[in-house]
Amino acid sequence: MPKTKIQYSNQIKFNASTQFVDYIRQAIVSNEAKDKFGKYPTQTEFIRGVIYQWIRKQTPHILIDDLKGGVPEIIEHKKLKKK
Repeated sequence: MPKTKIQYSNQIKFNASTQFVDYIRQAIVSNEAKDKFGKYPTQTEFIRGVIYQWIRKQTPHILIDDLKGGVPEIIEHKKLKKK
């Protein structure tokens, strides 16, 4: 099945030290990341997944709008976990 390319109109940037970015890179190639994502995720997949999991666990009430499953990032994350 070909991957659907979505054009995103928003971009999030943040400042991070070299050490913090190194931690993110190490986490991405960890066995735990592979187990949770079903593969070694890209940096984008990893960061989206981490943010989604935080929202889902800490503030699930804000996901009430996604009951129909229309958010592309959430759809992509769930597909990764199914593989």
